[in-house]
Amino acid sequence: MAIHFNAVFFVPRFLPPWIKWDFRKFAETGFGRLSAFMRGAIDAFGTSWNYLPQAVSEGVPLVAVTGIAGGGSKIVVQKDSGINSLRDLKGKKIALSEFISQDIMLIASMKKLGMDPFNDVTRVNVSPSGGVTAFQKKEVDAFATFEPYASIAEITAGGRALFDLYEHSGWGKALGGFYVRQAFAEANRDLVQAVVEAIVKASDYIQKNRDERVALAMKMTGQSKEVIERAVANTYPTLEMPLETIRGIARTMFEAGVIKKDVVPLLASHVDYSYLEKATGKKKEELGYSA
Repeated sequence: MAIHFNAVFFVPRFLPPWIKWDFRKFAETGFGRLSAFMRGAIDAFGTSWNYLPQAVSEGVPLVAVTGIAGGGSKIVVQKDSGINSLRDLKGKKIALSEFISQDIMLIASMKKLGMDPFNDVTRVNVSPSGGVTAFQKKEVDAFATFEPYASIAEITAGGRALFDLYEHSGWGKALGGFYVRQAFAEANRDLVQAVVEAIVKASDYIQKNRDERVALAMKMTGQSKEVIERAVANTYPTLEMPLETIRGIARTMFEAGVIKKDVVPLLASHVDYSYLEKATGKKKEELGYSA
């Protein structure tokens, strides 16, 4: 479970009684959720912003209706690795889950420094839990991942956090949001509005009730309080849907060959601020929209 998205687990208490909220988990990363969405198993899901360009490039009819998650992405290095900057990663082995948001941020960060993200380092493609194992066994020099896996590597394997990936990507800290099938949203506008309003309230709730958030994350992940406290400190809920960030992610994905189509001109039509404007009383420009 990604710690930065745990506001969704508090949503049911803020929903009207006529809405049934059913949780389903699909794999450790957003690819499982997107795949389930594409095959019709679910009509809505929460995941990182990189899956929006992925979906649009494949013609998936979805729309983002609110942000949920921010922060939660780190590079952790072995204490004795001598790695103190992004440039020091050259020639090193990095565990990562290929083309999830943390990898896309790493690619963008390296390119900003004139580095080749595919040839200057050895990329070890593993699941997040597999990355923890590889790091613990010292099979890799660094681990680019999300929470709580980053904090697990720090605390259980003696790792050292190098930096928050957002600092180098330049995209800000908004990580992901909530997506709905376009036809479903059009046919159930009141329902989607109620869900967005519940997400707004749940996001506010977990900021004001940190201990409860920590307790739930411990229960759902099975991790120690020390791990979860550190993971929660590296994350925060955000309702922002930063269109320029999403465009930057899409450009990086297209240039890296992750997606085969330049979808930047299409993205604005897949981000609907109207629900969030109504729920917050803010204008879309305050919520991340840019022309």
